[in-house]
Parts: sequence; C-alpha cells; structure tokens
Amino acid sequence: ARGLFDDEPQSGPMRAQRWRIARADAAPFAAASLWERWTDPRTGEAVISFSMLTINADQHALMRNFHQPADEKRMLVLPPSSHYQEWLNASPDSAARMMQAMPAKELVAEPAGRL
Repeated sequence: ARGLFDDEPQSGPMRAQRWRIARADAAPFAAASLWERWTDPRTGEAVISFSMLTINADQHALMRNFHQPADEKRMLVLPPSSHYQEWLNASPDSAARMMQAMPAKELVAEPAGRL
C-alpha cells in the first residue's frame, strides 16, 4: 500500500476525520498480518480471513495523536521491506521480536477527503 486511510478523531472529542497515513518517502509498505483459510464442513465453502497486527502507540510521536484521549493508542506493525521474507517464514518468537513501531520520522499523516 502507498497509504492507509483511517477515520479517527485526532486527540479530542471532535468528529472523526479521515486521515491518510503514509511513509514519508512515499514508498509502498506492507502491514504485518495473520491469515487463515477454513472450509465450512457443511457447505464446502472456503473462507479466508485475516487480521492486521497492531501494537501500542501511547508513546509514538505521531500515532499517539489519534483516538480519544482516554483510549489506548495503537498502530499497525509495518515491517521494513528488508524483513518481508523473514516475516513470512517467522516462528512465533521471531515474529514477536519484529513487532516494532515504524519510527515517526518515517511516517506522514494528513487529513484526507473521501473519494
């Protein structure tokens, strides 16, 4: 992806604003995720589901500005491209070590209108 869009209030009791969050260098990125394929035994339908992984961002210089003040701040795990293969083949312990925040200086956020 080249940017994420999220409807979030930015620190305060205001109406949700759509934000574009991207890498500062405009390079594409991937979000760390888990996926599973399951076959319904009654119908044979294949169901694919996924979950994007998040980490706490209470102390992150950029991402702590989103969500209501009393809410936990969180952000997606955005592994560097040099770690994609490692992530895809990671053991649980190795994956846990890779769940780090992308530094705030490597990200930009700007209000974004609806498409």
